[in-house]
Amino acid sequence: MTVQPTEKTSVSAQPGFAGKIWIDLAQITEVVTDADGKRRIRSGLVSGWAIGPDPFQSIEIILEGRRIASAKVGRYRPDVAEIYPSIPHAEYTGFEAVLTGGELPEGPCQIILMAVGTSGKVFVKRFPLSGAEGEFAPSSMAMRTHVERCEIDGSGMLCISGWAVAQAPIISVQIFGNGRKIAGTLPGLQRPDVAELFPHYPNADRSGFFVTASLQMAEQARAETITIEVLARDGTLRRVVTTPQQVRQITLAPDVARADVPEPQAPLPAAEPDAPAQPEDSWFFCDVIDVDTTGRCQISGWSAALAGIDTLSLHYGGAEIGQAITGQPRPDVGRAYPNLPNAANSGFSFDLTHRAGLPEGPASFMVMAALKDGSRRAFEISAMIVPPSARVSPFEDIVLGLDTFQLDAGHATRPVTGAFKLSGWAVARAGVRQIEVFLDGTSLGLAYIGIRREELPEIFFDFPDTLLAGFALSVPARVLKNGRSEVRIVITDRKSGVLENRFTIDVARDAADLGRNALRQKVPFAEVLTGLDILAARGPMPVCDIILRADARPRLAERVQATLRSLDRQAYPHWRVWLSTPEGIAIDDLTRHLPHLAGRVAPLADHAAPDAPGFMLMLRAGDVLAADGLLGPLLAADTTGAPAFVYADDRRPDPLAPGEIAAFHKPGWSPDLLMSQNYIGRAWLASAALLREARIRLPDLAGLGDYGAVLRLSAEAARLDAIRQVPILMLEISATETPALERKALQTHLRVEGRLGRVRQGAAPFLHRVERTGTPGGKVSIIIPSIGARDHILRCVESIRKNSGGAEVEIVVVDNIRRRKITAEGRAWKTWFRAHADLVVEVDEPFNWSRLNNLGAAAASGDYLLFLNDDVEVLHDDWLDVLMAEAARPEVGVVGAQLLYPDGKVQHAGMFLSRSMPGTARHAFRFAASDDPCYFGLALSQRELTCVTGACMMVRREVFDAVAGFDEAHAVVNNDIDFCLRLRATGRSVIFTPHARLLHHELASRAHLKDDFDRSAFLQTWGDLCLAGDPYVSPSISTEADDFVPEEEPLREVYPGHPLGATDQIRRILVVKLDHIGDLVTALPAIRQLKAQFPKAHLSALVGRSAMGIASMEDAIDELIPFEFFDARSGLGRKKLTRADYAALERDLTARQFDLAVDLRKHADTRHILQISGAPLTAGFDNDREFPWLDIALGWERDTVQADKRNHVATDLLNLIGAIGSAFTTARRTIATAADRLPPLSDALRAEFGGLFARDYVVIHPAAGTPLRQWSPAYFARLIDLLIEEDGVNVALIGGPDEADIASNILNRLHARDGVFNLVGRSKLAEVPRIMAESVLFVGNNSGPSHIASGMGVPTVAVHSALVSSDEWGPLGPSAVALRRDMSCAPCYIAHAEQCHRNLACLQSLSPFDVHRLCQRFLALRRGG
Repeated sequence: MTVQPTEKTSVSAQPGFAGKIWIDLAQITEVVTDADGKRRIRSGLVSGWAIGPDPFQSIEIILEGRRIASAKVGRYRPDVAEIYPSIPHAEYTGFEAVLTGGELPEGPCQIILMAVGTSGKVFVKRFPLSGAEGEFAPSSMAMRTHVERCEIDGSGMLCISGWAVAQAPIISVQIFGNGRKIAGTLPGLQRPDVAELFPHYPNADRSGFFVTASLQMAEQARAETITIEVLARDGTLRRVVTTPQQVRQITLAPDVARADVPEPQAPLPAAEPDAPAQPEDSWFFCDVIDVDTTGRCQISGWSAALAGIDTLSLHYGGAEIGQAITGQPRPDVGRAYPNLPNAANSGFSFDLTHRAGLPEGPASFMVMAALKDGSRRAFEISAMIVPPSARVSPFEDIVLGLDTFQLDAGHATRPVTGAFKLSGWAVARAGVRQIEVFLDGTSLGLAYIGIRREELPEIFFDFPDTLLAGFALSVPARVLKNGRSEVRIVITDRKSGVLENRFTIDVARDAADLGRNALRQKVPFAEVLTGLDILAARGPMPVCDIILRADARPRLAERVQATLRSLDRQAYPHWRVWLSTPEGIAIDDLTRHLPHLAGRVAPLADHAAPDAPGFMLMLRAGDVLAADGLLGPLLAADTTGAPAFVYADDRRPDPLAPGEIAAFHKPGWSPDLLMSQNYIGRAWLASAALLREARIRLPDLAGLGDYGAVLRLSAEAARLDAIRQVPILMLEISATETPALERKALQTHLRVEGRLGRVRQGAAPFLHRVERTGTPGGKVSIIIPSIGARDHILRCVESIRKNSGGAEVEIVVVDNIRRRKITAEGRAWKTWFRAHADLVVEVDEPFNWSRLNNLGAAAASGDYLLFLNDDVEVLHDDWLDVLMAEAARPEVGVVGAQLLYPDGKVQHAGMFLSRSMPGTARHAFRFAASDDPCYFGLALSQRELTCVTGACMMVRREVFDAVAGFDEAHAVVNNDIDFCLRLRATGRSVIFTPHARLLHHELASRAHLKDDFDRSAFLQTWGDLCLAGDPYVSPSISTEADDFVPEEEPLREVYPGHPLGATDQIRRILVVKLDHIGDLVTALPAIRQLKAQFPKAHLSALVGRSAMGIASMEDAIDELIPFEFFDARSGLGRKKLTRADYAALERDLTARQFDLAVDLRKHADTRHILQISGAPLTAGFDNDREFPWLDIALGWERDTVQADKRNHVATDLLNLIGAIGSAFTTARRTIATAADRLPPLSDALRAEFGGLFARDYVVIHPAAGTPLRQWSPAYFARLIDLLIEEDGVNVALIGGPDEADIASNILNRLHARDGVFNLVGRSKLAEVPRIMAESVLFVGNNSGPSHIASGMGVPTVAVHSALVSSDEWGPLGPSAVALRRDMSCAPCYIAHAEQCHRNLACLQSLSPFDVHRLCQRFLALRRGG
């Protein structure tokens, strides 16, 4: 055993974290002046939260050097726990202090908060005290709530009491446990103490509430927290989350049924009552009081009496104004007071007019209640009489409630850290028509309305559509900017009434990782095993020969080692490195710190021609491969020995942000883009067969350089149709070639290929442009449909005449000015057309863009057809030369130009198909600056695209005729998209060039026209392409934005379950046990057990110096690493550590290259040590997913007051080691029955479906039992077609008799039924395992058959929704995967499809082509290559 010395250090709760005190409110609500003229605080409140390295034991409020209050600390604050997840006591950091005294100075004043931690450390915070000068701001908080009692006894009786005040009437107090409503009530109990504290809130004197409920045993066992939700009439909502206190027996006040409960006590001494309170026998509450000077009185609420109410009358100045309408439905009151007579119909309303009018100002009204027993009761109402023009809405017409945020003075109390779902509810008397959400003035779109809200019909009983009044809108992270932003919600009802709600949020996004832009540092071992099995099934495992070029830049050894370490972490094990070094540098000097790799690294000069199929890769020192950097591309490649070139995404220096690295999610194969920039970079693999075809030896490859090698290899691979793309981040590139070197390589490549052209700088310094020499001849017919809207065509034609150079141009104007009801202006334009166009084609028909251009093309005589909108203006004189040079290329179908808005912003830089709205396309980089290269220069790079806009497109005449022009079924929109797609179907390319630039006013000719578009007809033709996805937009890029931002909800393959690794691959283990001596002793059995599970591993223990003596006695520990985290005396807590201390520790630990790191402390304060250990696998205790990055986690019981633990700590530590052992279990089959023991198929079944077994077949179970897991039958049908057409397999549909309708739906959608066998309801359940076992693949939803197939070892692809976690419920087996979208709202655990505000987008966005690509990979497992 060795002991590694380190210097003594100290520690804190979190590196660099000292602590923070946050004040939510510091408000005086009432000031009194004593006999001496001194002003004193009578009531006030200070609340907030305080967090430090240790819990706070006291917080004192000091004013003018005197303590005026002590705060109650330890209140539940889950919002703080979300901000500081690594601090274990963060959720109990709230405090509240009630101010009942203290002398006030003159003028503004400050209070001092002095917080003392358990370690004795003192924190001080100064904060201004509002209201000191009488400027009370009761409206600064719309609502205040306080829960004084929350108890539960052994029988399941729950008792809750407290108070709530608000500016608007409180209409509901709801109690929830574990997401389920338990009970409801209303405030109404007398609370004079609250009225004294908050006199400015209406009904504060009757703000108390008291509720009891009996929980069933199952609910009681789960009732860890209780949520009290208080709702006001104006939509203000507060939630209080608390933990019920366990008591022996709930004590209830007598006669609770009559609601005569004793008054609960407020958190400050109440004034002594003059006399004992008398039992109440009648109740009266106003929800709305609206009175103006004309005498109009609108007052409503509810009233009840034990004797029953006969009439209610309103009085002013001793005279009766009129009587109320009584007996109105109030189900909320009936629910809250079920034993009160007629409570469910206790509503009343006054809508009266006092003929003499009323004086402006405060007034008192009297309501007289005549009871059925003949007695009378009087209730006083205080009102503010205002002029009619100053009447305030009673918040009745439209009401909004928010779920996502709790607001305080119009500000969200919790920060936003990423994408979120804005949800809530909205009701309107006229019905809600739409809800639009704005962020900083920009519309985010319309929210989805229709989520079930069962509590609302009882509250808003006189509003329509309340049951489905919930709404939601997903807000993507890309629209969020760090700092403060304003959210505006605009609700419009069906009578055009509008309610606007504005509030602010604080956005604090993690700048280090704003999406899926990081290299994978580890790959689940189950995924690795499956991938290796697939490659092995194809044939011999290829060896990857990697050229590693070492240059003379600084820190060469460090850069080489970084690259080699990334190779050492590869999921694919078959690789070797050929090192190319500057003269005079020995390989041993570069690999000294990685001795175990010595046999896999050799000089490049020693390489001989490969005698077996393999792949080549060229890296530069400092490049870092992702953990699946070799495995991922190999799975996408043809590994059978044929020529192949596979490229992937990478992280590289951002050309627009010097010094920064960004992820480049690349488009599909684009030769023109490759001529504009080296977009492929070094993220590629080339097969040895391809190098032989290209006549390139491996040692010669390095001499070509990055760009030269890619140009040479891709050109050869393109001729052989051997280029494949895999959309994964393969590596991080350390440096790129200079633009000058790249242009030299490109010029050389053009010369070798025999192409004529001159290379020059492109539209940005890092881009290139190939100017094709020898401009093609021929006439250009420019076809311009026009109705003479505004004078755009005048400027259009003039700019063409001015900027056409020497080109032969024919301007063809298609006159679409209708002669019916023609105006003088229209006749003038017709005359102008004939005078200025070379040819006019008059079309007196309704506007149809396709037909107008077809007629123009038919009349034109040019060799090239340029279709141009009449609102386009030419800006440069070389535009036609540029377009003609590209259109003349034989492989090109159509060319589009860059179009700009009049303000210089981009209107068109190419188009791409939308995944979220199939059948539509977006304009790339719309609204960007004209000279902004945008995402890795794509906006200014000439490149292949799926489509370009018809506002400016050039095509050769013979190409246009070959596809019969434009489809006239597309009259207004999608005609250009359809035309481009038909050209691509003939094998021709669609080109966007930024080197021809024009101005476009857009929609000038058809501003009055609707976008007439038959989407279903378009999808009939192009549905497959839309579902498969635009090949020039990476699946990692969102198609819901124009600016190529990362897809926030990408596809993910989930390989769930064990093993997490191979036992023999765990060579070095780190055990973190930074506790005191006693704690270390209790961990020794666990350390021995860990060593027994990995006997060949070197086990190091990170321990405190005081515990090293005991630790050195343990034979299971091979090495001790001392580190001072706690003081030697347990009572003194943790030491203070600097960032430098942690950095030194990280360097020490990472240099040891641990494979597994385990934290044997249950409390969370040392868990972050695992993250700096460098170990790819980590294990430790967790609670409520506080550490989601742990690979192996075991839950633990928190230190709950007055609750004994189940286990000794040593047992818990052994359980953690047991969990580690389970995670390395190699057996992944859940069904161990041998194939020969499965029940046989009946002779009748084999006879009836004999054709099924004649060739390989795939089993598909298309049902799921619930729409929440059900993939579309239409998608299943398309998947079946793909499997049969492309993979030559049969398909067997299985399921029960009750699933026959789904099967029929699928069968009716198939292109052809040959090869499809419907066994749904035809086979016995006992035969299903045999049917699966003999198949080559199983495909299904997240349902039982998926688990059966995977459990038997059948290759399984399960289509998952976002309902549950696929990591928890994915198919478990040796060859099984779940395919899902990583939705921002997942897992949702909703009960009904109607509750999904996104219409099950998680399933709708999984296309059959996504599933088929995965199926093709898995088919190799039983079919070979």
